[in-house]
Amino acid sequence: MSRDISCLKKIILSLCFMFAGASSLFALDKGSITLYPQAGFGISGAFASAISGSYLNDILYDDRDPILWEYKDAKTKPGFSLSAGMEVDHMLTDFLALTGGILLDYISFKVVYESPSNPDSGMKFKFLYAGIPVGLRLYRGIFMAGCGLYMSTPLFNRASIRYGFYSSKEKLDNVEPTIGFFLDAGLNFSRSDTRNLMIFFKNEKRLFTFLL
Repeated sequence: MSRDISCLKKIILSLCFMFAGASSLFALDKGSITLYPQAGFGISGAFASAISGSYLNDILYDDRDPILWEYKDAKTKPGFSLSAGMEVDHMLTDFLALTGGILLDYISFKVVYESPSNPDSGMKFKFLYAGIPVGLRLYRGIFMAGCGLYMSTPLFNRASIRYGFYSSKEKLDNVEPTIGFFLDAGLNFSRSDTRNLMIFFKNEKRLFTFLL
C-alpha cells in the first residue's frame, strides 16, 4: 500500500471470546497445579485513525469518472476471532490461583470507506498472534473469575486492500508486539471423577501501533 494513501495507528483491539477447556479434576488445594487445553471463538473490533473520505476522494478523483468522488469517512467494522492453546493454574490458596499459559489468537477486522454509488473501499486486516496471559483467578464453588495482563507477538499478518479499481493483498511490515489486559468469568463443572469442563467468557483489550 502506498504510504500517502493511509496511516493507521494507535489501534485498541477488543476481543470477546467464549472459551471451553477440559482438565483433570480440580483439587483446589493450596500448591496444586492444573494444566488444561482450551479453545474459543469471539468477535474482534478496533478503533483506528485513517485518512478522511474527502482526502481519499481527492486521491481517486478522475475527470473521466467523477463518480469516484463520493467516499465518506472511514468506519471500523468488527471481524471474528479464534483462539487455542494451553493454560495452567497454580493454587496460591484453596480459592485463589496464579494463571498463565500460551495461546494462539487469530484476529480480523475491517476499515471501510462507504459510498452511495460505488463499491466500498478500504482494508481488511488478518493477524495471528502467540500470546501469554498472566493473572489471578478466583474460584468459588462452580464459579470462577480472573483478570491480568496479556502479552503477544505477531506470527502472521495480511491486509487486503481495495481503493476504487485498485486492489491488492500485502504483508504489513511494522506490526509490533502487543500488550493489554483481560477479564474473564465462567463455570467449572465436574464431568466425572477425573475430568472437569470449564466454560467461560473472556474480554481482552490490547494496544498496538503500526503504519501502512
